[in-house]
Amino acid sequence: QMIDNKFFFDKSVELGFTTRDYEPLINLHTNGARVLQSLGCESVFEFGSGLGFFLSACQRVGLYKHVGYDINPYEREFAISKGIDPGRYLLAKWASKYQLGRYELKTHGSYDAIYSTEVFEHMTDQQISFVMPILYKACKKYFYFTSTPHASADPAWDIEWGHINLKQKDEWVAMFQCHGFDLLREAKEVTPWGLLFVKREKK
Repeated sequence: QMIDNKFFFDKSVELGFTTRDYEPLINLHTNGARVLQSLGCESVFEFGSGLGFFLSACQRVGLYKHVGYDINPYEREFAISKGIDPGRYLLAKWASKYQLGRYELKTHGSYDAIYSTEVFEHMTDQQISFVMPILYKACKKYFYFTSTPHASADPAWDIEWGHINLKQKDEWVAMFQCHGFDLLREAKEVTPWGLLFVKREKK
C-alpha cells in the first residue's frame, strides 16, 4: 500500500499538480468552498484531501473549521509544506479489523458539510459502503460530491490511476439515497459532473 501511495504522489508531481496546476486547482476548489459558505456552512470535513487544494481554499475564503482526511502520507506532507495545519489533516491509521481496504476512518466530530471530490472512483463498493454510514453520522446537512463518470481513452491509464469504480449520475444518486442522502441539485462548480446532496433525517 505504501508503494501505491508513493506512486500516486510521484504521478501527481509528474502531471504538474504540485507546480503548474497548483494555484488553478486551489482556485477551482475555492468555488466549492464558496458554495458551502453560501449554504450557511461553517464547518466541513473533506474525505480524501490529497494534495490539500480544498483545505487551502478553505483557509483563503475563511471557512476556518475544516478538517481533511486521507490515506497518503506523501500527499499530506506536501499539503503541510504548503501551509496546511497538520492538526487539520488527519492521516488514516492502518487497522486490520477495519475494512476500508484496512484503513480506519475517524472524523473527530460532526460538520455542516462533507466534501469529497474525485475519490470514490478509486474505491470498491464494499469500501464505500463501509465509509458512508460514518460520513452520514458526521454530516449535519450537506454532502458535496464529485466522482468522474468518464473512462479515459486508454483503459490501461484508468487501471494505473486506480479508477476502479466509474458510475453514472443516476447510480451515485441511488447509492447516496440508500445511505440517507437526497440529491439537492447538480453542482458544477468544481467538475461538470458534481452533485450536491442533503442529509435525510432517518425516521
